[in-house]
Amino acid sequence: MALARALAIDPGLVLLDEPFSALDKNLRLDMQIEIKSLLKTFGVTSIIVTHDQEEALSMADRIVVLNKGRIEQIDSPDALYDRPASLFISSFIGHTNLLRGTVTERDCVLLDAGPEIDLGRSMQRRRGTPVTISVRPENISFNGGERPGAIPVTIRATVPLGAVSITEGVTASGEAVKISQARASAMAKVQAGSTAWLAISDVSRVSIFSTSVDGVPNHQQRSL
Repeated sequence: MALARALAIDPGLVLLDEPFSALDKNLRLDMQIEIKSLLKTFGVTSIIVTHDQEEALSMADRIVVLNKGRIEQIDSPDALYDRPASLFISSFIGHTNLLRGTVTERDCVLLDAGPEIDLGRSMQRRRGTPVTISVRPENISFNGGERPGAIPVTIRATVPLGAVSITEGVTASGEAVKISQARASAMAKVQAGSTAWLAISDVSRVSIFSTSVDGVPNHQQRSL
């Protein structure tokens, strides 16, 4: 009703302040689809304020990400998710895995977790530079065994989420790694406490950030 009243006066701009926060999950999705379709039909510019990252990704054409009052990046949902400009955005928008390492060659990183990863592109960083790579859970798969570039982890737990399952493992360097996969996958049934080997499915979708000397990722460092 509030949106109908707002649209009735043919406004130039509509502000929606957390419009879905009081709705349950299924109704929230239905209303997101309905309101997004309605706003596009009316052709009205709208600003949506939300603390829900998934809601921002689903509703927006352009997203402004703020960090302590400062704009970190203005971009499309896909660009923010796939090409974050800083480690803060990579961590804030969606889920990600952060793995520390050291540059060994112009296009390779030796991970603290064990293997050397060939990222297939120049990182424009000197040999020996500490870095943090960001890998989305859906970009990691079970490798089936020890192979070059495979990351060994000890499985902690698997959580079924309907169509997908989230499995979390811990590397030898103590970093938690989440793997998102279709629930029907046989590897979704790995047992807690067992050792598994992980592979990055698409290295072109890995984001790279410089790490300060004390091991803390530099949130202002832009990725490549």
